[in-house]
Amino acid sequence: MVELLTHPLFSFPAGPLSIVATFLCWTGFALAIASSFSCEFFARVVRAQLYIIPTDTQFPFSKDASLGMWYFKGDWEDANLAVDAEDKDCHPYEDAFNDDDHWKTAQALNIVSMGFASMASFGMLFLGCRLLTSGQRKLCAVTIYAAMVAQGMQFLVFQGEVCANKTLQELNPNIEVQEFEAYCRVEIGGNCCIAAMVLWLFTGLCVLAIKDTPAQMKGASSLPDRVEVTEETVGESI
Repeated sequence: MVELLTHPLFSFPAGPLSIVATFLCWTGFALAIASSFSCEFFARVVRAQLYIIPTDTQFPFSKDASLGMWYFKGDWEDANLAVDAEDKDCHPYEDAFNDDDHWKTAQALNIVSMGFASMASFGMLFLGCRLLTSGQRKLCAVTIYAAMVAQGMQFLVFQGEVCANKTLQELNPNIEVQEFEAYCRVEIGGNCCIAAMVLWLFTGLCVLAIKDTPAQMKGASSLPDRVEVTEETVGESI
């Protein structure tokens, strides 16, 4: 038991810290995956007061559409504002979906984030086994923070046309929109994205706080010192 507790993997402070960092990184990676494939990253909320011209009637219209990076939830209304309320499944976006530049950028950043997160999570497996040098740990931390930044920039969709367009006003020529309000709110997929960012932030701090093991420090100190080559040393060697 004593030999187990004195093993570098369990030694303080670096041993448990490396295990904690690996756990945080992989937990964040799992949350990022859930966020990427969720159809509830954010919701587009529409509130409108509609006037039906042929029947000379008014009625309020309310719609909360759940959207993700690559999927949307439920059914879109057609020109008559008919909605399939029974459809709660996730569907991929069609090619004709009008995605603006903010949306395309967010999707590209999603791919970039997952790429960096995959590399960092794989590297963290070696960190848990205490196989990474100081330089490799710094590179791992940079990769984690790159994934974190790209993950957070997916919220650019909130600045795009998706959250503020007025397509409802053009759905049917027999409908006049008297009042209209559209905005977006974060849903469970977006919350998973935020949670992943927070975990990666602490992961990077843990990685940077880890020190070399005594074996690594001994190996670095045993390297021969650099010999400065001068005219005198060259003359002596001759």
